[in-house]
Amino acid sequence: MTTISEELIEGLSPNEILLEIIQQERITPYFQPIVDLFSGRILGYEVLARGVPPLESALSMFAKARQMGLGWYLERVCRNNTFRRIASLPDGIRNSRFFINVSPYVFNDPRFLECFSPESLAEFGLDQKHVVIEITEAASKVDYGEFQDRIRHYASLGFNLALDDFGTGAASLVMLVAVTPHFLKLDCSIVRDIHKHNYKQLVLKTLVSFSSGVDTKLIAEGVESMEEMDMLVRLGVRYAQGYLLARPNIDPPEIPPAALADVRACIRKHSYANVELSKTIVHLISPACTLQRSEGNCAELDRLFHRDRTLDHVVILEGQKTFGLVTREHFYMETAGVQQKFCLVDPAAAMCKAHPMIVEDHISVTALARMAMSRRRDDLYDPIIVTDNQGTFVGTVTMKHIISRSAELEVNQAFGANPLTKLPGNRSIQEWIHVALDSGSFSAIYADLGRFKEYNDAYGFIKGDDMILMTAQVLRNHLHLLETEAKLGHIGGDDFAIICSNESTEEACRAICREFDLERLKFFDPEDIERRYYSSTDRRGHKVRIPLTSLSLAVINSKSFDEDPHPAHLAEIAMSLKKRISQRYTQTGRSGFMVERRQYEE
Repeated sequence: MTTISEELIEGLSPNEILLEIIQQERITPYFQPIVDLFSGRILGYEVLARGVPPLESALSMFAKARQMGLGWYLERVCRNNTFRRIASLPDGIRNSRFFINVSPYVFNDPRFLECFSPESLAEFGLDQKHVVIEITEAASKVDYGEFQDRIRHYASLGFNLALDDFGTGAASLVMLVAVTPHFLKLDCSIVRDIHKHNYKQLVLKTLVSFSSGVDTKLIAEGVESMEEMDMLVRLGVRYAQGYLLARPNIDPPEIPPAALADVRACIRKHSYANVELSKTIVHLISPACTLQRSEGNCAELDRLFHRDRTLDHVVILEGQKTFGLVTREHFYMETAGVQQKFCLVDPAAAMCKAHPMIVEDHISVTALARMAMSRRRDDLYDPIIVTDNQGTFVGTVTMKHIISRSAELEVNQAFGANPLTKLPGNRSIQEWIHVALDSGSFSAIYADLGRFKEYNDAYGFIKGDDMILMTAQVLRNHLHLLETEAKLGHIGGDDFAIICSNESTEEACRAICREFDLERLKFFDPEDIERRYYSSTDRRGHKVRIPLTSLSLAVINSKSFDEDPHPAHLAEIAMSLKKRISQRYTQTGRSGFMVERRQYEE
C-alpha cells in the first residue's frame, strides 16, 4: 500500500487515519529522560509514541484503536518501531533503561508472549535488562489472577516492571498489588503544585516510606516547576521526569544545562539539611584502576585481576568521563566456562555492569548510604563511581568506607541530639549559625514558652515533656513555610532555634503561633481553658493566676547588621526581643512574635 501524503491525510476521517498509521507503521518514538534528583544523572528514558495529526498523541490514538478493536495492532507497531529506533542508538545510550508502555489488555493477550521475549529483543540486538515494561493504566475487566502469572513470568526472565499513573482510578491499589513493580510512577495530578498542598505532601511522604519498604523506586511524573522539584527532593522522592527537566525528543536528550543546574542546586540544598550528618564523601574517595574504552580488552582485564589479587574493580573511561564499571566477581562470572578464551578478545567495555552508581563528590555520606542501599541486591556492595560537577572521573568509594563513616557520624549526632525531642542540639545550632553568617543573607528565630516553669509545677513534668514535644512538632510542621533549607534545633528546656539561609516571613511566624495556640488546648483541663488561666503557687506559697502557656518567637534578620554579628550577639538580641514579646503577649495568654527592626553596627 502506498503511503498517503500529509495533504491527503487532512481529508481523511480519524478511522482512516488510524488504519494508515498501523498499515504504514507511521509511529515515531520520542524519548523523555527520567532523572535521578539525588545525583543529577539519567536513570533511563520513557519511550512515547507519536502518530500523525489529528491522532498525534498516544492518548487519542489508543482511544480510537480501542474503539475500533485495533489496540493490539497499534501497540505492536509502537513496540517494533521503538525497538528498531533503540537498536540504532549509539552504544552509550542504547545501554540505558527504556520504559516501554504496555496496556494491561495487551499484556494479558496470549500473542504478547510470542512477540515480547528475550529472543524477540535479541533480534534487534537488545537485552531484557535494559527494558522496563510499563503497565499504563488500571483496567477493570482484567483477570488479575492471569495477570499476576504473566507478571511473574516476565520478572523471572529478567525484565523490570513499572506501574504508570499511580494515584488515578479506582483500581490503582489492586493493580499495585498485582504488579509488585520495580518502579512506581506517580501520576502528575499528585505532583502538580505539591508545594502548596500539605495533604498531598503527607500522601507522598507515606508513598516514599512504602516504596522504600518494598524496594520499589518511586518516579514523579509531570514535574514542571522548581517549587515542585524542591518539595519532591525534600520529601525523599529520588526520580522524576517532566518538562522542567527535559521535553520529549526524537533523539534521547541530555538534561539541559539550566535544568541540570537546578537539580544540582536542590542536591546541594538538601544534602546539607543536617550539618552533623552532612559530611561529604571527599575524604572517602580512593584512586581506582582504569582502562580506556578504546584500548582495553578482556585479556587486559584478566591480567590486571591476576596481577593484583586485592583489585576489586576496574573503571572503564572514555577520555576523562566514566563509561562503565567492571567488578572482579562480574567479570569472572561472565567469562567462566569453555568459552573463556573467546571472551578474552572482546572489548573490556563488554564486561561493564549495567547502570553502575555514579555520584558527584559533594554528596553527603548519609545521603549516599541511603542511595547505595537502595540498589538491586546483585549490585548492593559494588563500589560507587565519583565525578566532579563537570562529570570528570575522580575515583571510587567502597561500601565498607561508606557504612563505617555513616555509623560514625550517626553516633556523633546521637551524642549531640536532645534526648527528649531527638533534635540537633547546641553544637549543631552553632555550626548552622556560622554557615548562615558566611552565606550573607540569613534569619534566626528563637522560640520559647512563656511561664513554662509554672506549667510544670501545676501539671507535672510528664505533661511538661509532652508540651515540649508538641512545640517541636509545631515548629517542624512549618519549616517549609520559611524555606526548604530551614533547620530546627533544640537549645534545651523550652528553648528552640530555627536557622534559615534567607530572611523569614511574618506569615510563617503567624502560622506557627496559630497552630501552637490550638494544639496547647490539649494540655489543659477544660475549666482552665474556659477561664483562660490556671492556678499555681508562687515562691512565697501564694496562689496565683497564670495565663495559658504561650509561644514567643524572636526573629532576627541579617539586614539589621552592617557586618556579620557574633553568634553571642544574636542570642543577646533574641533575649531582649523575648522580654518585649513577653510584656506584650504573655498576660493575654496568646502566642506572638516580634521581628528585630533596629539597626546594629559592629
